[in-house]
Amino acid sequence: MTGRAPSMARRESGAALLIALILLAVILVIGMAGSHMTRKEETMSGNLYDRDLAFQAAETALRAGQAVVDDFDYDASGDDGAVYDCEDSFCEATPAETLGDGDNGRSDDTPGWVSVTDTSALSDLALTPQYVIDRVATVSDDTSSESASRNATSNQYGNSNSGTDTAYVYRITARSSDPQADDSEGRAYVVLQAYVKRTL
Repeated sequence: MTGRAPSMARRESGAALLIALILLAVILVIGMAGSHMTRKEETMSGNLYDRDLAFQAAETALRAGQAVVDDFDYDASGDDGAVYDCEDSFCEATPAETLGDGDNGRSDDTPGWVSVTDTSALSDLALTPQYVIDRVATVSDDTSSESASRNATSNQYGNSNSGTDTAYVYRITARSSDPQADDSEGRAYVVLQAYVKRTL
């Protein structure tokens, strides 16, 4: 009996070492998986934050474009030089990244994409949002009860002549930044649009 005890002790110590190695391997795998998930969550959180900043930038540009339309003085120069005339020529609903000959209906480089440089509104964005304004329709602007009963088609396309005033319909397209700019590389990109009607 006493002669076999050392051999059994050696076998037991070998099994304990093997079990310890297996447990260490399992712990290592769990730790690596947890680290990978943490990195993924940080990336997702960063992407969501960046998209939120891009949305805010595009919204800032959209408001800037609306302010420009609101400030048009039709007793003076009106919207000359500030918009693309898309009534007489077809314009793509979403303007090209660079306006000019390649964009049907917007063959001129001017006014092009207008950058928003209001630093008070952009202090936390680290982006330069831009907007472009298209004049897409001329409609009658009648707010009388008779006008309210007209169908949606005539209201949308201005086919009815019952209105006493004339209004321009503008389409404002805003983007979070110029996608070709160096500071836009790897950043989220957001495009927003709004339609504004101004009575002449």
